[in-house]
Amino acid sequence: MITTLFIIAFVGLVLFGMIASTERLLNDRQDYVVVDERMIDHRSRL
Repeated sequence: MITTLFIIAFVGLVLFGMIASTERLLNDRQDYVVVDERMIDHRSRL
């Protein structure tokens, strides 16, 4: 019984960590896209 609880908790933590890391990667990617767009705007103005 205790081992099953540990396994369920471990699986939940792993899933939560994967979701959090993917969200972080997506947010970083969006920030990079915004920076790229700003750089392109500066180049077009020059």
